[in-house]
Amino acid sequence: GVKCLHAHYANWLVDKTDVVGQWIDKRLQQG
Repeated sequence: GVKCLHAHYANWLVDKTDVVGQWIDKRLQQG
């Protein structure tokens, strides 16, 4: 659930290679 998404998002913030994290980032920016 949310913890999994947070793990992906944290991974994205660190190295910008996690596509799921990138998707979350786009979703957050769109609101």
